[in-house]
Amino acid sequence: MKPSILVILRERDLEIYKKLYETNKYNLIVLGQEQPLLEENGIKTEKLEDFASMGQTDRSTVTAQQICNQLQGVVQEQDFQEQFVFNGHNFFEDVKEGFIQSLMTQIPSEVMLIDAFDNLISQRNIKLVIVWTDVANWTKTITRAAQKHTIPVLQIYHGYGYYYDVGNTESVVYADKVVAGGKKRIEWAGLYGQEKKIVVTGNPYLDVYKKMKKKVNKKETCKQFGLDPKKPIVTFGSTWTNDRQIWKRDAEWLDLVYRTFLKAFKKLRSNNPDIQLLIKLHYVQKGQGDKYKEIASQEGIDDAVVIDENLEEALYICDALVTFESSIIIDALMLEKPVLVLDFNETLTRRSFLKEYPFVFAADEKELEKGLEKVVLNKEYRKTIKAQKKKIDEGFNYLNDGKAIDRIIKVMDSMATEAKPVREQSKEDILADSYYESFGPMIYDCVPSKLKKVLHVSCGNGVLGRKLKEKGIEEVYGIVQDKDQAKEAKKHLNSVIEGDIETLDLPYSNDFFNGIIFSDVLEDIRDPWSYFKNMARYLKQTGIIICSIPNVANIQLLISLLQGRWEYRDYGMLKRDHLRFFTLNEIPKMFEDAGLEIEEIKPFRIPVHPSIAQVGKAIAESKIATQTFLQNCDALQYIVIAKKKKRKKK
Repeated sequence: MKPSILVILRERDLEIYKKLYETNKYNLIVLGQEQPLLEENGIKTEKLEDFASMGQTDRSTVTAQQICNQLQGVVQEQDFQEQFVFNGHNFFEDVKEGFIQSLMTQIPSEVMLIDAFDNLISQRNIKLVIVWTDVANWTKTITRAAQKHTIPVLQIYHGYGYYYDVGNTESVVYADKVVAGGKKRIEWAGLYGQEKKIVVTGNPYLDVYKKMKKKVNKKETCKQFGLDPKKPIVTFGSTWTNDRQIWKRDAEWLDLVYRTFLKAFKKLRSNNPDIQLLIKLHYVQKGQGDKYKEIASQEGIDDAVVIDENLEEALYICDALVTFESSIIIDALMLEKPVLVLDFNETLTRRSFLKEYPFVFAADEKELEKGLEKVVLNKEYRKTIKAQKKKIDEGFNYLNDGKAIDRIIKVMDSMATEAKPVREQSKEDILADSYYESFGPMIYDCVPSKLKKVLHVSCGNGVLGRKLKEKGIEEVYGIVQDKDQAKEAKKHLNSVIEGDIETLDLPYSNDFFNGIIFSDVLEDIRDPWSYFKNMARYLKQTGIIICSIPNVANIQLLISLLQGRWEYRDYGMLKRDHLRFFTLNEIPKMFEDAGLEIEEIKPFRIPVHPSIAQVGKAIAESKIATQTFLQNCDALQYIVIAKKKKRKKK
């Protein structure tokens, strides 16, 4: 039997399914919801759900109900609900119904999928798992389950990366490799030290537009939609909501913005009567055309055309696109279409990369009116888009040669061919790799491969040290207090000393190491200042010190304080064994007292919710905080790189 690949993609990835099937190298396992479309296109597959144990769905539903029953008591507790209070409003009632509903739907399906996956790998020779994103709960679960068995995971990244500036769960790559559309994607992932996972292939979704002139006849398409090809067309791209309680407020807000747009469109058309309106619904809004047409009619636009399919055609025939925070803004740029982004929450404008490209933003009704006029009527503005076409192509679709899928298949084939035999990872392996994923890549990238001897203080299970040796470091030594971690680290490092880091009598001579790494350790020591100064003597004059230090002046900690909370936990900034806390102001003095000279301080920034960003904005407006705080309040850690001060000549 042929080796198998588990493919979890979407309808939009049909061409990838086709190309993979045509290779005739692999048996394809897919989700049941995708199987009918694939069968229609002659693609034979097996269904993942068919591998689930008998009665697993029923058992999972019972488990979900039991968990929900337990949570009912927890969610009624005042301490729990206080976590949802912001600006005097308790948002818990807004999310409660959706929270419970999510549990009742997600837990059974996720448990069933994991059960099916565990059975699958015992019955099929799985060489690769492909997911369209690895950050949704269930796809991340599948990703982790595959990696537990050392099966490689490839993520076909579906977005364009503009989440990275404000931070989103997508800022962490869990998969082993990610195929990316263009060079810009490397820059975004580089912020998180994960660029080595990325392979730039071009974007198959954007390749579609390379063939649009041959594929689409504008005259015929306009006739199909009931539009006049000789008159200007504005396409309005809606965004998605669902019927859960948590989203109802968002749905009302989106309707309000939609009506505001319609008023601005009507005003523009009062002087330009030929302009036509095409409304393209998000695919999850299929069947809601009558609602959108009715709202348009209420606002005095009786001839609006509403469609819920044919996105590419809707963009191709239009003269300008108006939409929300959506990936189709890039699609439109690929077609050299003017784009007006409705940013009434004022979040996108803070994402610096967007300013490199010719988008027009509207944060209120007046800006919307001006912006609409600009994208529809301003010919000079249109010229700026054409002038940046090459930059747009390189940023988002690599060579823009229509061959992205061929390159993606090559990456898939390579990963499947190189896949190791299935092996259960130990719990220690998983925990160690999880720690490395958090901060290891940033430290790893800071260590020059030419170093001969490196000491890792608080080396954990030795994962970082192992990777440094693979990088080319000749000898890596470790110090760790935990007995089990020391046992594991000894498998990877040249030498590991076990004991109290602060009181150990080290057997090394002065100037012994070319590099010393302190990863999340200074905050655990009673007297980090004296300890750090003492440890610096083991560093050669030409060596470097790399230190990761938590930033206590973090905006999320500040908000906890404002809410009257300072709660120690088993992990994170307020880990129970943390004794000392540092801000950016204290760090330089500690290094100076140790006879060290800082070369660089790199902040490790974390995603923050827009509501938290608003707190930072309010603090900035109050002028209470320093510029240093405002520039670094989203930093979770600082990676500090330093060297010894030059010795004075006698």
